[in-house]
Amino acid sequence: MQRAHLVAAFLTFAALCVGVSALSVSRDRHVTLEQARREFAATAHLLDEHASRAIEAGDAQLRMLLDALERWDRRDPAEGRRIQAAMHSRAERLPQVGGVWALDAQGRLLLDSAEHPPPPRDLSERDYAQAHLGVTQGPPPALHVGSYLPAGPGISQGRFTISRALRDEEGTLQAIAVAGIRNTYFSQMYGEAGWGEGARLALFTSAKEKLAEWPPDSAVEPPPPPGPSPGTRRTARQSLRARRSPPRGC
Repeated sequence: MQRAHLVAAFLTFAALCVGVSALSVSRDRHVTLEQARREFAATAHLLDEHASRAIEAGDAQLRMLLDALERWDRRDPAEGRRIQAAMHSRAERLPQVGGVWALDAQGRLLLDSAEHPPPPRDLSERDYAQAHLGVTQGPPPALHVGSYLPAGPGISQGRFTISRALRDEEGTLQAIAVAGIRNTYFSQMYGEAGWGEGARLALFTSAKEKLAEWPPDSAVEPPPPPGPSPGTRRTARQSLRARRSPPRGC
């Protein structure tokens, strides 16, 4: 009988040890996952900030170009060359910028950071031109973020665009400044984040258009679109959102 009690007591003790061990493992796993999530969120926030600053640096180029275009007497070709040289120099210093160019009020190429004089091109059908040419009612967009354009004829690298319009006091369109943003700049940055296999990242517009992703063709779902309603003005930070999917198992 005493042996039976000892066996029963041992089994109870063993079960208690297993239970405590399982609880310890569960808590350790929970702490590990919570720590991973916090690290993931912190790194994702840094990437969001980096992406916003990269876009805002490109936007600063647009503002400087618009200031130059506003002062430019287009009958002075020498001034046009000086503006183009400044465009080229500034674009060369920004790795995310694949080029800067200006259109006239009809959507024709006016200046190009890549060459001067630029070849005659009608770009009025591009989405970045239509965003400003096609404004017939309501406030014109401040900063327009265009769709992703894959590499192809006239486009050496995949990119998306940001653009701003120059208007006179009556709101009449005078010119459009455009910057091409290399999507590979963001894809490479996401790939170097070091989150390991299963981590997926993408950059979306507020209209849920994907601009960049890592790894390629990862099918990251766009985030819900909180913030301003359609038709309101947006800053670069408001117009771009990063979508982060954590590594599998987190």
